[in-house]
Formats: sequence, C-alpha cells, structure tokens
Amino acid sequence: MQYKNVQENIKSKISSGEYGPGDRIPSERKLCELFSVSRTTVRKAIEELVRTNYLIKRHGKGTFVVDGKSTEKKENGNILFIRCVHNETPSSSLSSKDIYPDILSGIEDSASQHNYHCLFNTINIDNPDREAISQLVSKAEGIIWGGELHNEDFLDYLLKTGLPVVLVSPSIKVDYVDSVNIDNEFGAYKGVKHLLENGHQRIAYIAGSPESFPSRERQRGYEEALHESGIEIDHSLILGYGWSYESGYRAMEEMLKRKEEISAVFSASDLLALGAISALRDAGFDYPGDISIIGFDDIDISRQIKPSLTTLQVRKGNMGEVAVNMLFERLRGKRDYSLRISLPTRLIKRESVRKYIK
Repeated sequence: MQYKNVQENIKSKISSGEYGPGDRIPSERKLCELFSVSRTTVRKAIEELVRTNYLIKRHGKGTFVVDGKSTEKKENGNILFIRCVHNETPSSSLSSKDIYPDILSGIEDSASQHNYHCLFNTINIDNPDREAISQLVSKAEGIIWGGELHNEDFLDYLLKTGLPVVLVSPSIKVDYVDSVNIDNEFGAYKGVKHLLENGHQRIAYIAGSPESFPSRERQRGYEEALHESGIEIDHSLILGYGWSYESGYRAMEEMLKRKEEISAVFSASDLLALGAISALRDAGFDYPGDISIIGFDDIDISRQIKPSLTTLQVRKGNMGEVAVNMLFERLRGKRDYSLRISLPTRLIKRESVRKYIK
C-alpha cells in the first residue's frame, strides 16, 4: 500500500536524524510532492505514525516528531482550563459551592495520563483581560472552557487562536465545537418526578440565569414531568435571577411574599437551593416540614447541611476526563468533526423531601 511506503519513508528520515525529536515535519502538500502521492495517502500515513507515537499533531502549528525509536510517552505540553465567572460570581478561586473543583481534578488526572500539564485560570467574562488570556494561550496546545458562555463572540476569539477547544456545560449550543454537557433535561425530570411521587403537585422552579442554556434545559425537564402527570404549568411559580446564593434567596423570598401555595421547590442548582432554604428559615417556615426542596449538582455542602439536601448528582470528574479525551482526539488527528456528549445524572435521595399530606 502506498501509505505504508510513505510511513516507512518518514520513519527512515526520523531514524536517520533528518527529522529530529521535536522537529516539525514538512506540510502535507510538501510530503505529497516529495513522495508523489495523494494527500489522502499522506494523511493516512501520518495518522498511523501519530497513533504509534512517532509523531504528534499540534492543532494550528503542524505535525512534530516525538521519538522515532520508541513508543515511550514524552512530555508534550499543556492544556489550559479557563473557568468562567460573572460579576455575580466569586472570582477569587474555585469554591466548594460549585462543580468546578471536581471538573478540574478530572482534567488534571486525565491530562497527567497523557503526560500533559493542566494550566488553570479564572476570568470574568463580563470584563475579560484578553491580553492575559493570550499569554496563557501561548503556553497551551488545547483549551477547555468551563462555565457559562452566553454568546459566540468570545468563543470566536478562542477559536482564532488555532487551538482545539472543548466547552464544558456551555450556555450556548453550537454544532462546530466539541462540548461536554450534563443531561440537564432528564435530570430535572427525575427530580420533579421524585417530588410528584411524594404527593407534591404545587411545585415551584427556581431557575438560573434567564439566558442560561442549562437552566432552560432543566426547566423543560421540570415542565415535562408536570405535564406527564396532568398538571398545568403555572408560570408564576417559575422565577430565576441568576446562579448565585443570593438569587436563590431572592426567588424564594418573592414567592413567599406573593403567598404562593407551594409544597415543594425544584432548584436549578444546589447553591440556589441553599439560598431558598435560608429565605424559608428567615421567614419562619420549617424546612422541609412546610416546603420540600431538591437541588442539582451535588456539591459538597449539600450533604453537610441539616437536613441534608436531595439533589441530582453530576458526574463532575468524568466531565473533566471526557473533555481531555476529546481534546486529545483533536490534537492527535483522530477526529476532524465536532461532538456533543451528555453525561447522565443520578438522583441522590436525602432528607429534604417529605411526603405531602393534604
């Protein structure tokens, strides 16, 4: 086969030192001219050499020699994990109140298996320092973006770096970028079904940011569960001001001021649920005796509060691992099309749901 001949020729040049470790090999067009073969043949040969660890593809930079004499893995570079926050979000560091510490841990573990390092930075998407981001990007070979990304302007900025990009739970849906998502809709459906099975019918939904894609998906799951049970959607029971603790408090406070007759609340996140619980207690209500609450994410504090919070567990570490694997498929030329992967949630039953008895 022609591609085998090309493959052996490239290996010979590596063995002779013509293409030394770390050197960039000629472009596909040049190799076509050199070996008098088609580009398809050259690509097939390169893919095989990447697979056997003779070469490594660096997106936007070219194809480089790893080691022509062994398949031992070498230090290959860095992955940049950008954690996005907004003005309403604490920007100092990762918090035990969000899902990103475990995602970062999954990224670091998986990157180390490929002999890569993980660089990490938090940026405020409402006022991004693009110069600082550019400096970080210059040290990386791939980018994982975690957090809300409400429009495509900043995504276009990242893509123009020429590096492969993977989005983790983004707030926009694009079909030309790899993404790792939570199965938000079915997760919410399972949570609301649990409330319905415990006799609740007047169930409020505390949403996240109005423009948030995950929040809208979770609302669809909430509505689907109610609709399936023959319960008409009451939009006065759906409130969302953002993803912060204060937003959950505000939404619950507003419902109590309206004197809405509710027996349960489904929250789009555990942090929102914690804010709602505080609002209930401050108003003199018993939690969960008067109002049951379910969260979403299974952050650490959800099991530590008393009574503990029933929630939908997100496979946070797995999200980081999947994101890294998707990135390496791109870096090593194994895939030239985008994928959207959704990971399932698991209902964790704790103490925050009581049976409703009229």
